[in-house]
Amino acid sequence: MRFDGAQVSVEVRGSRLSVVRMAGVLDQVTVARLATVAAAQMARCTGHIVVDLGEVRFFGTDDLEALVTVDEAASAAGLRLHLAGIAGREGMLPVGIAAALARFSMFPTVEHAERELIGRVPAVATTSSPRSSSVWPCSPLVVTDGVRGARTGTVRSGG
Repeated sequence: MRFDGAQVSVEVRGSRLSVVRMAGVLDQVTVARLATVAAAQMARCTGHIVVDLGEVRFFGTDDLEALVTVDEAASAAGLRLHLAGIAGREGMLPVGIAAALARFSMFPTVEHAERELIGRVPAVATTSSPRSSSVWPCSPLVVTDGVRGARTGTVRSGG
C-alpha cells in the first residue's frame, strides 16, 4: 500500500460528539478518505462531528465536495459537521482553499468546539491525573479571583 502523506483518526467524546482528526496532506485523495471516515461517524453520533484539521501541514486542494456531501448528509440526519484547527492559518492559505473551508461551521480548536457545542469543558483541562502511564502529571490548576493559575503562582494575561 502506498503512503499518501495523511493520517486520519477518530476520537469519540461521548454519544453527542465525535472528532475526526486529519494530519499530513489534504489533497484530492485524502479528502475523500477523510469524508468517508467522517460519514461513518454519522451512525455513531447523535449530535456533532468535528473534523480537526489542526495537524494538516499542506492543503493541496480546494475541492472539498466530498466533505460538503458529508455535511449535507449529516444535516439531513439531524447532525452537524464542523471544522476545527484552522484558526491563525486562514491568511496563509490560497484564496480558493480559504473560500472552500469558509463554507463550514468552524472553531479554533476541538476544545472550543466541545465547550460550545455540548457545554462541557474537555476532560484534559479538568483533571490532574495522567491520561496514560507515559505522561507526567501536572500540578492541578487552581482558580483564584476568576484567574486560572498553577499551584505555585497565578498566570495573568493582559495588563
